[in-house]
Amino acid sequence: MAETGKQSGEIPPREARLRRVESVSKVDLAENELRRALASGRWGENMPGLRPVAAALRVSVRTAAEAVARLTRDGWLEPAGGRKRHRIPVSAAPFPERDGGEAESGGVAGKTVLVMTPQQRGDGSDAISLTVVARLWEQLSPAGWRVTFHMGTHGSGGRRRRRWDGLLASERPDVIVAVLGTPELSAWAESRAVRMIFCGGSAHSGAFPNVGFSSAGMAARAFQELAALGHRDICMPLNLRSAPFVEGQRRAAADALAAAGLPFSPPLHTPAGQLGGPEGLRGLLAEVWRVQAPTAVVCLDWGEYLCARDFVERVGLSIPRDISFILLSENEAVEWIAPRPAHFLMPTDTVVKRITRLIRRPPPVSADGNIRVPAVWVPGDSVGPPPKRPSGQNSADPGVRAKGMTSRILDTPVTNINNRSKPMP
Repeated sequence: MAETGKQSGEIPPREARLRRVESVSKVDLAENELRRALASGRWGENMPGLRPVAAALRVSVRTAAEAVARLTRDGWLEPAGGRKRHRIPVSAAPFPERDGGEAESGGVAGKTVLVMTPQQRGDGSDAISLTVVARLWEQLSPAGWRVTFHMGTHGSGGRRRRRWDGLLASERPDVIVAVLGTPELSAWAESRAVRMIFCGGSAHSGAFPNVGFSSAGMAARAFQELAALGHRDICMPLNLRSAPFVEGQRRAAADALAAAGLPFSPPLHTPAGQLGGPEGLRGLLAEVWRVQAPTAVVCLDWGEYLCARDFVERVGLSIPRDISFILLSENEAVEWIAPRPAHFLMPTDTVVKRITRLIRRPPPVSADGNIRVPAVWVPGDSVGPPPKRPSGQNSADPGVRAKGMTSRILDTPVTNINNRSKPMP
């Protein structure tokens, strides 16, 4: 069967209006140009085949195919069978005008997404927040969306609610993306009938969809890895965490230990405290060490990892010879310290793509609100088998190599430990 003109090297008139892609970053530029064409409604229900599109963009068919594959993964296109055609889903159609207004670029009617992030905390969440904002802008702005950004505190209080009300009045968002949102923020949005999507954090009674990584899933994997090496005394401090979060982490740890035939003890495996900062974590670890010295520590974020590592080094322990460490997040600094921490990689781009789909195509009310993206386990060099204790050694003694330092530190009041600790970066 002979091919039609649209499947040959000819350039149909509508495709000819695409801007030529130059030699630098061809796939990225081709993807952006196609995304803008799709948002403008250039092709209706079906996009032409790869050859005419590649000819219009002045790129190779391979480059066009890679750009189209990206758009397909992002939900802008759907495979339509033979001859490499693709359908354009309804969600990729031009957006209706909002109160008669139009987007500033290209005449495409637009809507507003407000991204609310917590104040900088100095851990991996800061990088995640910035990535979410940047990627959402890249995904939505070509389709006419206006992406705005606000950094503040997600806590409770009438002053914060008034500030959030002010944002509603000034930005008039169609949807809010709350990075590491809180129940207070969720309750406020629900009371104002605001459409909100959580990116991690904890929504109020599951009122809004929540896209992110499962801390409980990462905790379960960490306990499984350690139990498989023979660890029994594993400590995951849950300092200044909400009751629902603590309950979820404890359930994950208990299930992982039960699968290994090991008992679960909350004071040892998942101790919880309400004193924030490095002082609170050091005090919580000191209380655990007084009763039962762990052979492994699981930390939720980078700041806690550094603080706990400082604590065990002051006790006189070496990682991983005397004690193993696992970080339940990612941070670019892991490559700069030795031993390299065992940790998890968080594919933030995948999370942003899921959020983008929810923005463009809201789920039904009955849909499950929690969308969890799997994190990637990276073994690192900070995990090893538990040390062998000499016969008759007390289980609360972290090791014979401490040379008496352990008892002196653990017998010192917590306030003194905090006062002479090295400042945290």
